[in-house]
Amino acid sequence: DTSIKCRTVFCPAPCDNMIEIPGQCCKACPGCEFEGVLYDDGAVFKPYDDQCMECQCDDGLFLCMPISCQQPLCPPEQVMVKIGSCCPVCRGESLESECENNGTVYQNGSNFHLNPCTHCVCMNGHITCEVEECVRFDCASDMWINKPDMCCSVCAGPSDCQFENRFHEDGDTFIPVADKCALCTCKQGSVKCNRPDCPIPDCDLADVFTPADSCCSRCSKQALCRYKGVSYASGDHWEDECQLCDCSEGTPRCISVLCPPVTCNEELEEMVLIDGECCEKCAPRSGSCIVFGDPHYRTYDGRFLEFQGTCTYVLSEDCFNNEFQVIVQNDGKSTYAVAWTQLVQVKVANWTILLLPDFKVNVNGNDVKLPYIIEPDISIQKIGLLVVIHTSIGIRVSWDGAHFAEVTADGKYKGQLCGICGNFNDDPKDDFITLNGTLVTSASEFGNSWLAAEPVECSCRDSEEIDPCARAGAVITINARMNCNTLKGPTFAAAHSVVDPTPFYKACVYDMCACPVHDKCLCDVLSAYAHESRQNGIVLDWRRSNLCAVNCPKGGVYDECSPACVETCGTIETNNCMEEDCVPGCRCAAGMVLHELQCIPPSECP
Repeated sequence: DTSIKCRTVFCPAPCDNMIEIPGQCCKACPGCEFEGVLYDDGAVFKPYDDQCMECQCDDGLFLCMPISCQQPLCPPEQVMVKIGSCCPVCRGESLESECENNGTVYQNGSNFHLNPCTHCVCMNGHITCEVEECVRFDCASDMWINKPDMCCSVCAGPSDCQFENRFHEDGDTFIPVADKCALCTCKQGSVKCNRPDCPIPDCDLADVFTPADSCCSRCSKQALCRYKGVSYASGDHWEDECQLCDCSEGTPRCISVLCPPVTCNEELEEMVLIDGECCEKCAPRSGSCIVFGDPHYRTYDGRFLEFQGTCTYVLSEDCFNNEFQVIVQNDGKSTYAVAWTQLVQVKVANWTILLLPDFKVNVNGNDVKLPYIIEPDISIQKIGLLVVIHTSIGIRVSWDGAHFAEVTADGKYKGQLCGICGNFNDDPKDDFITLNGTLVTSASEFGNSWLAAEPVECSCRDSEEIDPCARAGAVITINARMNCNTLKGPTFAAAHSVVDPTPFYKACVYDMCACPVHDKCLCDVLSAYAHESRQNGIVLDWRRSNLCAVNCPKGGVYDECSPACVETCGTIETNNCMEEDCVPGCRCAAGMVLHELQCIPPSECP
């Protein structure tokens, strides 16, 4: 007929590095260049004149392997290796035992491939070859798959992929010819290729280059490193907080500082991380002194005492460097003998802080609202049921606005403190050292010596050694013991192994005899014991509706493990709260904030 039919010639691709041949439609496999000599694809030669190694040019690459020799058929004494040969032969055999093909000489007994389908053996000067026969396929030639190092092709399956004029089996991973930096995978008939994610070189464009053996650009060896706004030369080293860094070819590299293992004496030391340092180290344990009830004191070294003076006293101070001073003012409660802590004064640097009843705070004569921050020395915050002063020198003071106070001192103050809280030297026996340096046995004599100022009010009186229960009588004493037995019961049992309830029980009976009709005297002591337990890792759920219940704002609930700081309308956008694991106090339900003593949605904040 007169019609013209055209069909695109299918070009097989037996190799990856195909090249165009002038005047031909299909590309062909290139030869191989070795030591300046170009070998055709399939050619076999000996590299570096090594008679026992043969190389073959395959797909532009060299495949080299040692020659396999057959054992000569003669006695061992007649075996020899001729000069320029690799395989042993029997004496008397001529050089005609070697074989030559297309200029390549093969040793007697050697095996070689002329091509992937032709396997040959050199034997006594003759080459014998066997050609592998391929089965005829039931598919068109353009559906054949050529596998590396295999003679015969196979038909492509429905899940195989055709890519760059070649077929790949399902699951094959390969590098495409057109992009040596990509990695492709054949999966269910589709090819997906990915290139590596290269980091952007952090140097000037003039210093950027791409090495021949890499797919990613990098900075030259002379490039500077830029790190947090500072430039470093290649090879420079520096420290950044807890990292060791160096500059390598324009790239800053940092590794974390490796801290050595540290073992501390658990009784006397604790692990601490000092500001400005990277690794924890052993340091003397911090200590605390508390004041509670009417009032009772527990010194840094664990000694309990009752002191009923109603004046102003030095609770604790640095007697060596004068870094801080904590003063308490006691009130007589209009009773015949006992007292209570009315306010706490803290002096640090040039600041004088008064912690007053009902959580009021005064700094250098001015009333302030909490939280109150004095950078970098002091922060004052309401945390749960306490007002807490944190200082940069390692002193923390807590106050519940009514009767309870605590001073916590860093271990660096060991042995250099004085006042009613003692000297903090791990020896409770010498805690009763007076202001003039005398060791006494009477708590009253000891406490009276730490008078902070001359008495200015009629209510200011020295403490005396008294027994409230002796004056109260048997009935009140029995009732006091019954009420205070709560401390020894199951409600507080979880803490008995870590905090001895005995001194708190005695303080409780003391206070209940002094104020038998006030439940607050009982609750003050129970609260102090719960606080000590929490400091030692035991959180007690001890308050009940009929036992020391806390009145929370409308919509709020009491929790022994509340957030450290209650969110209010004024703190929604700020975050000045010191981190604490959990503290006893009132909290609003999730999504609510505190405003004017009630919990409301943030949207209702003024």
